[in-house]
Amino acid sequence: DLDISIKSLIEVWDKAEKNNRFPSEKSLMKQQKFVGLNSVLRITNSNEIFLKRKSKLDLGGIAKGYIIDEVYTFLKKKNITSFLIEAAGDIRVFGSPENTDFWTIGVSSDNNTNYTVNLKSGQAIATSGKTYRYRIIEGKKYSHIINPKKRTPIIHNITSSVLANNATTADYLASAFNIITNKDEINKILLKHKDTELLMFNRNGAFFKTKNFL
Repeated sequence: DLDISIKSLIEVWDKAEKNNRFPSEKSLMKQQKFVGLNSVLRITNSNEIFLKRKSKLDLGGIAKGYIIDEVYTFLKKKNITSFLIEAAGDIRVFGSPENTDFWTIGVSSDNNTNYTVNLKSGQAIATSGKTYRYRIIEGKKYSHIINPKKRTPIIHNITSSVLANNATTADYLASAFNIITNKDEINKILLKHKDTELLMFNRNGAFFKTKNFL
């Protein structure tokens, strides 16, 4: 689902954006040996974790969600009965607004269609795509999300929104579904996450939508 070993690859693309020059295939291939958790991490029987030399980890794919979940736990312990936590578009809710059972959340889109979802207490939503977070290299717009298998940023215009029972899960799955666009593979992942809802859309509208997205 989430590969946190792509930090060195991210740095290549950050440099490419800064220099406004597409990285060479050689420079991308050079980073391949530092990508892939099975290749760069070794876990001993005593649960010691060793990271391969020159490899780097990046937890940005779950950072927002994790922070939201920590704040959520803190506020619940303070016995606050109703709240909404938002961090750069990721949201988790508790309780409900006055006179309603749900929090109705809108999902940003590039076209004229408005998408909404009703969040129950405890649920979270995260959205991923290149509408707001992107890099421009040699005049072309690329997503901030990198496909670790292809070693390149996402170039399509698909936006993925995920509803889950916690923000960490919603956060990393939103990024994963921005990379994995094959419907059969999407359904396999959804089967492993029974309480997850998904909306995927592009400039032509929604092309994959589970029942709770309206």
